[in-house]
Amino acid sequence: MKEMIAVKSCIRQQGWDFKREAILFDRIGVTALNWQIKNLTIWPEVPPDNRKKAEELEWLMEQGVIFQTPFYEDWTEAAKEISRKALEFTTQALPLAAEIDEMKAARDRADPVSRNELTGKQNKIAHLEACVEDMHTRLSVAELRKHEGIDAIPLLADSESFTVPADRKASAIEVVLSALPQPAPSTPWKRIIEYRNDPVTGDRLTGLRTWVTEVARGGLTASEMEEQLEWKIQQYRDHMKLHEIKAATGLLKIIILTAAELAEDLVRLKLGSVARRLFSITDKNLDFMEAELNAPNREVAYVYHTRHEFGNSST
Repeated sequence: MKEMIAVKSCIRQQGWDFKREAILFDRIGVTALNWQIKNLTIWPEVPPDNRKKAEELEWLMEQGVIFQTPFYEDWTEAAKEISRKALEFTTQALPLAAEIDEMKAARDRADPVSRNELTGKQNKIAHLEACVEDMHTRLSVAELRKHEGIDAIPLLADSESFTVPADRKASAIEVVLSALPQPAPSTPWKRIIEYRNDPVTGDRLTGLRTWVTEVARGGLTASEMEEQLEWKIQQYRDHMKLHEIKAATGLLKIIILTAAELAEDLVRLKLGSVARRLFSITDKNLDFMEAELNAPNREVAYVYHTRHEFGNSST
């Protein structure tokens, strides 16, 4: 069975948890991983939480769950352009950061500060930072494919980086799985590793990706989409329960390249009430790098969102 590999950034704290990715993928490449481990322990008095996280990341590397993505000097023109756009976003973020610091200082002095204005600036800088990380994650995937022949999928914070001009626009669909089981943050890594080592796990994951592929090809009717996905998600949830993994209900967006005519047909499908609770499909016209357009995988990116709803699947 072909190895399923993803690439993710862990520069921000939100990217430090790999449990949900370890359930779906064989290995996760991490941008700036070695730098992040070093940064966690570089201070003279390292906080206990930082030390613990650094040790966990090193252990995950030893277990083959995560690996440091290489850095290559000979970037393609598209890669250089995306990098320039990332730098522009970073430049936009710098004055915002200074304004936020000044507003916080004013608040500490008991000066009047608009909470909405402060929150708005904080949200905007978080958005810019996420876009920059996502651009570099997509670059890492393109470079892995070019230099190592590895077909990986980028795991992104959002889909906004696809609105940044790249090589050319192309038609795509965004499939949102609304009830995908994901491991709760409290799940011990021992359970995750046991789950990964179970031969049946690969069949469950292949089943989900096969469903996505069939949807993108237009090979299923609306009722077939509903019936098959409902069954595959239940199998997925039951298998997690078998390994005593407490399941959270998560939301996963999958961006898939497809022909414009097919995207329009898929969006027009009349989904039943059960189907609408499980998934949705929207058509997009997004900016892609040439390497993404020529990739063998039609799945261009995964975007995670986790809901804090937990089932009783632990024993």
